[in-house]
Amino acid sequence: SLRILGPLRPAKTYDDVNDGSLVAQVELGAARVLFTGDAEAESEAELVEHYGDGLRSDILMLGHHGSRSSTQPKFLQSVEPALAIASCGHHNRFGFVHSEVQSRLQNYRLLRTDRDGAVTLSTDGTRWRVQRGLDNAVEYVRAGARGRRFEGPSPQGLAVGLARSGSRPGGCLE
Repeated sequence: SLRILGPLRPAKTYDDVNDGSLVAQVELGAARVLFTGDAEAESEAELVEHYGDGLRSDILMLGHHGSRSSTQPKFLQSVEPALAIASCGHHNRFGFVHSEVQSRLQNYRLLRTDRDGAVTLSTDGTRWRVQRGLDNAVEYVRAGARGRRFEGPSPQGLAVGLARSGSRPGGCLE
């Protein structure tokens, strides 16, 4: 299922237009992934207040490409992902993923499209298959296990591709 979680109020009422970003959670069986668009601290705080543990997801697409103003500690605590993914361009001028966000994610597995290339996710509802495009390495994340990875056969089901643009690692969502 697809649940639209945010924005929780009209986008034009936020101080920063990024906080009006669409936030969506996709769920298949026990598997959940949270897409946060360009949501930043204000929107994240509202989501935590409104949904609390309902934000829990195995995989988190970092808000605003991993900018300093997103992926705040309380939000990260509510989501508690096994894997975080940053969609950011190679040598991007903003320096994403920001060092503060990297520090917040020190206890989480982080993949970045600028370093890992395309990240392809698929699930059968009980586990995620995560494939990195740069080296085609594959790892598995058990749905709902918050970080326990294991080897297993390729699951069938939902597939989401996070790709790079052009010939270099990039940051576009397909």
